[in-house]
Amino acid sequence: MTTNENAISPATNHKTTNHIALYVFVFALAAVFGGVLFGSSDQADAHGPRYHNYRCPHVYHYQHGWSGIYTTAGMNFRSSDVCGGRHVKLGHVRVKQEGPRWRCQPYSDTGRRYTGTTWSHSTTWNWAHVSGVKDAALWGCPLTVYHNYWYY
Repeated sequence: MTTNENAISPATNHKTTNHIALYVFVFALAAVFGGVLFGSSDQADAHGPRYHNYRCPHVYHYQHGWSGIYTTAGMNFRSSDVCGGRHVKLGHVRVKQEGPRWRCQPYSDTGRRYTGTTWSHSTTWNWAHVSGVKDAALWGCPLTVYHNYWYY
């Protein structure tokens, strides 16, 4: 009777599979609790480094009211956010009526509404908000939202 010494029994193959599954489970558990898979925390830690969110300021605008007659616009960001590799220092938002003043009545120009100026890397929110700017009744006189921000 001849036997094949190099043959792998099903029980040995099953044990090897169980060890690989155990290693994968332990690595996944360590990665989840270590923050490797889901990114780093943005919370301040007195005993470790500070991590930053990589996002530019959020600018929003929408129309509301009957027939979208009012426009609301705004901007917000945190002092610790990084945009393009740099921290945002200051931003502004502006809602302006386009078209000739004699025709586009009521003419609206809010001017620049600035966010708070930031110098620290804290998680403080900075925001500017323009609410309820009334649109002109005639066509060809749209409200345009302008925004900009500066770095430090």
